[in-house]
Amino acid sequence: MEVEPIDDDTIVPQREYVFLRTGPTTFLKFGTLPNVFCAQGDRRWWHDHRTPGGIMITSNALGHFELSRAASFEITNKETTHGLDNAIRTIKNAYGHEKKIKGLTHCPATRLIAREPSEETPIREASDLYSYSPSHYHGYFHTDHLVPSVFFSKERDQKHLHEYDDLSFRYIYDPVGDPQDHKELMTGAETSAYEVKRNMDRLPDFLDPETPLKFTSKLDGRVGRWLAERLTQRLES
Repeated sequence: MEVEPIDDDTIVPQREYVFLRTGPTTFLKFGTLPNVFCAQGDRRWWHDHRTPGGIMITSNALGHFELSRAASFEITNKETTHGLDNAIRTIKNAYGHEKKIKGLTHCPATRLIAREPSEETPIREASDLYSYSPSHYHGYFHTDHLVPSVFFSKERDQKHLHEYDDLSFRYIYDPVGDPQDHKELMTGAETSAYEVKRNMDRLPDFLDPETPLKFTSKLDGRVGRWLAERLTQRLES
């Protein structure tokens, strides 16, 4: 990420972007939500954020994912409901949800809360997720903090952890309640080939965004080789 040094427990205001071509010369850009995963999370209260053999930073762009699998380049209720369903289900399946893990008081690390009778939800009534709040959930770390300080404790489970009770799903489906994040993270913002070039540093000539491409197995191979070379260069620099 092209940002200055980041303090622990900080929401990074500057976002990285992924792009989606919607026509010969038209593009959408989507902000991403980064998260840190570490090998040290294995069998700890934050077990869900473990990864084998090191540290990994992921950048999730839910709107990009939904539009990439949609029939058109427009986010509808079908796409937002599918995204919300997946997000709620991910929290529901958090490590330790089904049973208490011995010695882990703060497990699961994130959890759903019951939906109030007056709270409307896009989730269908027959779904097993219908009884949960579609707008917010709780957790012992803030999912928008790039580097949660609580991940870097030697203890398997700390004695005292702050519980965040305002973690939000609302940006996924509510353009009125969370208009800015809904547009940037779900529907996408119109952008230009120039901005694609400017943000995606050092694109090779054969991936010029101003030139419409038909993605083939041959092009797939070229992209794969280019990515491998770029990764090697960055690791050596």
